[in-house]
Amino acid sequence: MASSFLFVADSSSGSNYPSTISARLRNFPSDPSPLYGTIIAMKNIAKNVIPGMRYRDALAAIEWLQKAFGFEKHAVYMGEGNIVGHAQMAFGNGMIMLSSVDNGSKASAMMAQPDEIGNRETQSAYLVVSDCEPIYATAKAAGAEMIHDLATMDYGGKSFTCRDLEGHIWSIGEYDPWASHETQS
Repeated sequence: MASSFLFVADSSSGSNYPSTISARLRNFPSDPSPLYGTIIAMKNIAKNVIPGMRYRDALAAIEWLQKAFGFEKHAVYMGEGNIVGHAQMAFGNGMIMLSSVDNGSKASAMMAQPDEIGNRETQSAYLVVSDCEPIYATAKAAGAEMIHDLATMDYGGKSFTCRDLEGHIWSIGEYDPWASHETQS
């Protein structure tokens, strides 16, 4: 099992932290000695992975994700006008976070929309469901562009992959990587 470390910065040291951190991190974790603070060994403190997504029309995306896939609004924090500063959408025991592309955050400059990079993605979400067929039907009815049509997979269950209303890629499948391989059909 891989080790995880948490770095706790010590701002009281008065050291020039930003200019030297990149050189020290090149050797991390083989040399996990403190940079300017404390490194604490951790054991699996993470409880979930929550993807973050951005949409030009985040309000429309929230409605679409509810209609097409069955997401539920967990929280929506609005900025000025129709700008979504931050939203949380629940799906079973999972969640995504999303916001408007132009929400004014520093992250805006670091992210691109699929249509800005040749309709490609650098990441995508996978939704685990017990039955793909109803979600396939609602996604199609909501206008999802099917990339890989509904099919039975050789590793078990059915699956499909589609693009949402702004081109983000979603895979939906009955294969559950958390379940033991013996229970997969």
